[in-house]
Amino acid sequence: MIKTKPANPETPASFFRKLPKDSFELPISIPIKIIEESPLPFSVCDAEGNYITCNKAFCDLTGFTLEELVQTSWMAITPPENLKKEISLAYKLVTTSVPQRIEKEYFRKDGTRVPVELIIHRHFQPAAKTCFDFTFVINVENLRKMTDNVLDVITETTPEGIITYLSPSIHKILGYDPDKVVGMHLFDLVHPDDIERLSIAFSSFLSGRAPAKTDFRCRHINGSYLWMETVGNLLYDQNNIISGAVLSTRDITRRKELEKTMAHLEQINLVGEVAVGLGHEIRNPLTTVRGFLQLMQQEDDLNSCRDRINLMLEELDRANSIIKKFLFLAKDKALHLKVQNLNIIIQSVSPAIKTTAKQSGLRVKTDLGITPDLQLDESEIILLLKNLSRNGLEAMSPGGTLLIKTYVEGRSVVLAVSDQGTGIPDDVVGKVGTPFFTTRENGIGLGMAICYRIAARHNATVKLETGPSGTTVFVNFEA
Repeated sequence: MIKTKPANPETPASFFRKLPKDSFELPISIPIKIIEESPLPFSVCDAEGNYITCNKAFCDLTGFTLEELVQTSWMAITPPENLKKEISLAYKLVTTSVPQRIEKEYFRKDGTRVPVELIIHRHFQPAAKTCFDFTFVINVENLRKMTDNVLDVITETTPEGIITYLSPSIHKILGYDPDKVVGMHLFDLVHPDDIERLSIAFSSFLSGRAPAKTDFRCRHINGSYLWMETVGNLLYDQNNIISGAVLSTRDITRRKELEKTMAHLEQINLVGEVAVGLGHEIRNPLTTVRGFLQLMQQEDDLNSCRDRINLMLEELDRANSIIKKFLFLAKDKALHLKVQNLNIIIQSVSPAIKTTAKQSGLRVKTDLGITPDLQLDESEIILLLKNLSRNGLEAMSPGGTLLIKTYVEGRSVVLAVSDQGTGIPDDVVGKVGTPFFTTRENGIGLGMAICYRIAARHNATVKLETGPSGTTVFVNFEA
C-alpha cells in the first residue's frame, strides 16, 4: 500500500505548496536523454514533495514503477526516523538554494530498506512560480559492495587522519581485521622512516597544494613491511568545507622489488660493458707475461727466483680469474640452454658444496621438491649455486646448516638457499648485488652481481629475506 503523505511531516506550512501535476515541465537545461539512461538514480519532486518523474535507475533502486511513484511523495517512502532531518534539509534547500547532501534510507516496495546518499538540488520555474527538487541518489549499499570486493584498500579518514572506514581487502593484503583498524590514525601502521614524509604529503594534499599520490611502507600483521601506493580524493560537506578524504591504496612491493632488480642490472650492465671493452685488452698482455714467466721457471740459473716466479704466476692467475668474472657480467654473453631439471643440477654439485662446508664445521641439507623441467644453462646454474652457497656458508659459525630447497609456487620454480647466520644489516641489504660492494676482507663484490646476471639471463628474479635468524635468497624461474 503506497501512502501519499507521511504520518507526521513536522515541517513548516510555508514549505509545502500544492502543485498540479500537469503543470510541470522539465527545464530545457536538463539533458533528458542522459538522465533517463543514466545508471545514477534521479528523481524530480514538486514543492510539496510529490514525485513528478524519475529515471529507470531510481525505479530499480526502490522497486516501484514510475506510475506508482508519481502517486506518492519522497516522505512516504522514507523511514520515520529519517524524516525530521531530511525535512529540515529540504527546508534549508528551499530557503538558501544551497544543494544539500544527506545519508538516509528508502523503503523498497517489498518492505526492505536500501541505504542511500542524496544530493538535492533546487530549480525555480518562473512561469509557474514553483520550486522543484532534483534528487541524485548514490546507492550506498552498492558502493559498499564495490569497495568490499575491490583488490585495493579503500580508506575513509577525517581531516586529522583518523580512519573511519576500511575495506575488507586490508585483511588479504596486510592481515588486519578492518574493525580493529577503524579509529586508528593513518600513520599508526606506517614505517617510522616514512612518517615525516607522508605527513607532509598528507597536509599538502588536504590544502590542495600537492597531488594525492605517494608511496610508503606499511606494517603487515606479521611485523614485516610492504610497499604501498595510495591515491586520494577529498570529501566536502554541504558547506563546501573539507570533511575528510578517501584513499585507494595498493600493494606495490613486487614493483619495488623489480625496480630494485632493474637498478642492479643497470649497474651490472655498465660493468659488463666495461669488461667487454677492456677485458681482452688486459688479458692479452697478462697472457704474454705469464708465458715468459713459465719459460723463466725452466731456466736453471733462476732456481733461486723460482718461489717468486710461482707467486707472480699465482697473482696473474688471480687477476685473470677476476677478469673472467667481469666478462661473465656481459649482457650479451652466449647461453647454452637445454631442457633439464634443476634438481639434477643441484644433486650434481651438492657433494662439492658439502665437502667445503665440512671443512668449516658446517652442514648442508637439501630439500628438493618435484619440479618441472626448465630451459637452463647448466654451467651458469652451477656457478649460481656455488656463489649462493659460498655466501651462506661464510655467514655462519661452525655448527650451522645451509639449506638448499626447491619447490613450485604458482607458475614458478623456486630455488631457495637459506643460512643460519645473523642476517644482513639494514644499511647493507639494499646494496646486495651492487658490483664491487662487499663486506668481506678479501672479497671483490662480484658474487651476488653474477647471481643477478645469471637469473636475468634465465628470465628469473632474485629476492632476499633476512633477519636475526638468517638469510634466504629466492630465485624464481618462470616454468
